[in-house]
Amino acid sequence: MSPSPCRPLRWVKFGAGIATGTFALGVAAPSWRAATVAGPYAELAAPSRLLPGLALGAFVVASWAWLVFDAALERPAPRWLLAALVGVTLAAGSAPAVFFAPSSAQRAGERLDRALAAARSEAARGLAGGDGADALHARIAAHLPPTVFVDRWLRPVPLSIAVLEGQDGPVLSPRPGDAPGTLYLALSATRDAGWLTASTLDGGRISIVRDAGRPLVLGVVACDAASPGGEGC
Repeated sequence: MSPSPCRPLRWVKFGAGIATGTFALGVAAPSWRAATVAGPYAELAAPSRLLPGLALGAFVVASWAWLVFDAALERPAPRWLLAALVGVTLAAGSAPAVFFAPSSAQRAGERLDRALAAARSEAARGLAGGDGADALHARIAAHLPPTVFVDRWLRPVPLSIAVLEGQDGPVLSPRPGDAPGTLYLALSATRDAGWLTASTLDGGRISIVRDAGRPLVLGVVACDAASPGGEGC
């Protein structure tokens, strides 16, 4: 059996690879944190913004495994491996914003704005048609957009509607147990008008959507788009 070739720099290469990979993982870490859920609910980050961090992490781990084989098991890694790891790390370090998955608060706000607008329109039509609470619930639920909220297991939490009858004002605080993305339609005792509010996440806490520091409340009145002057329903 021929002796193993003398490779005095293998541990230097191994150390350089570990240090370089550690730096690369530090750059990609923000995108991974965006995929974690610290509380019962979170806003879902756009999956496409998680891919660069996941790809970089997989490449670093694969490179480390190859360097371990190279240093400890005398299975030389390709000469280009360390150079590729350094190059990828330099590229990541020069454009760290790629790995900062942006907050989805804007996406959540846009979805809730669309949901409130759709709920207002459908509620107005339903009230004009004499719909009961169950019919209003079904009518509005059918027009809600997809959610951007997930639970701690990363399962989607759909937007929902709660229809409350005999109210004298809007719902200004989320009900216990309700998930973020719950729309509240509070109907007056006369059932010809009501108020719409919605819950969202604010720093991990469920609260009512606010506008200029105050709860956002949309008034709802019975309105039939098919009737004369009803085009604005």
